[in-house]
This record gives sequence, structure tokens and C-alpha cells, in this order.
Amino acid sequence: MISWEAVTSECARPYRGGPVPKGTIQIFNDETTESMPVPQAVARYIRGSKQFGETPYTSVQELKDAVRAVTGMVARSRALRMLERRDYSYKELLVRLTNEGFDKATCVSILNDMRSSGVLDDTRFAEVFIRSKLSSGWGIERIRRELASRGVDTERLPGWPYDYADPDDEFERAMGIASRKRVREPNAYAKLVRFLMGRGFSTDVSMRAAKQTLMGD
Repeated sequence: MISWEAVTSECARPYRGGPVPKGTIQIFNDETTESMPVPQAVARYIRGSKQFGETPYTSVQELKDAVRAVTGMVARSRALRMLERRDYSYKELLVRLTNEGFDKATCVSILNDMRSSGVLDDTRFAEVFIRSKLSSGWGIERIRRELASRGVDTERLPGWPYDYADPDDEFERAMGIASRKRVREPNAYAKLVRFLMGRGFSTDVSMRAAKQTLMGD
């Protein structure tokens, strides 16, 4: 006779954004006990599922297959709930799900399906991200770097960068940011240049904007 118990970790929250500790399914078969690691969310779902709990399993393999099916369902549900709140890039969701303990192969399969159906779209995510960061005063270079860290290659974005922000307008945007930034001596010029470069403006644009802001040239 096969019996089981879903066990969640007492430390369910990640440390500084790291992986969430795993849960386990303890499988009891006659005199043997086997532990099957699962994501915390899966262990919680199984422990609270009346249907899963009332299903008789005749073998260890049948139980494991049922757990894997639940794992895929919970992973998909987690991804959809995140996308309901905001757009994510493919890479962002993959990292989030694997940090929650879902295996990469399961995540890739689910996210590929979502991408094929249009639920997950890196281009749509990038468009929202770019416009949001431009309005926050980011320069094109910083936006490019941040998108790259999220798995989005701007060179593959239709119309990048001119459909979003004309690079020729970078100086005017840098001037707008610089004029609102209060910097103090000593080294006000260097501080303002570093600030603008940190915002993603080029060295040349940052230097010209800092000079004109502080010296009026």
C-alpha cells in the first residue's frame, strides 16, 4: 500500500532573492520511505488538495507521475499570475520559476507554450520597459544594458532605438535631468558627469550636459 505526506520547509522565503527552500513528498511503501523534492508551492498545493489526497495510488511510480503533473500545473499557474500583474521577459520568468524550485525543463516547456500563444512576449515587455524608463530619465545605454540583463537583445527590437527615443535627442534629455540634479562642490562637474553616466547617457553627452548646466557653455 502506498501512502504519502507533503512536507513544507519552515524557511519558505528566499534569502535576498535567492532560491526558495524545497518541500518534499515523503513516500511510504511497506517498510521503505522515499523523499521526493518538490517546490514549496507544489507541496502546499498537494497538502491542501482533497482530490489528490483521496486518489488511491497503487505504485510509487504512479504517485511520482501524479506529483510531476501537479508540478507542471502549479508552475503554469504561477507564471500566469505573475503575468497578470505586469509583463515579464522570458528570462525573468524562467529565473523566477527556477528560484521557486521548479526544474528548468518544466519551466522551458511551459514558457515556450506561452510564448507561442502570445501570452509571453519579449517585444511587448521591452516596449513597456523602455517607455517607462525613458519617462524616469534613463539614457539609452542604461536601458540597453538592463534589457540585456533580462534576456532581451535590443538589436532585435523592431525600430530600436529611433522608434522609442532618437539618440540625437539624448543631449536634451540629459540636460533636463542635469538641471534638476543638485550637486555640491568640490568636484561638482565630475559628480554630475558620473550621475548622468549612471543614468545611461554616453560619456560625451554627460560631459557636455554637465558643462552646460554648471557653466552655461
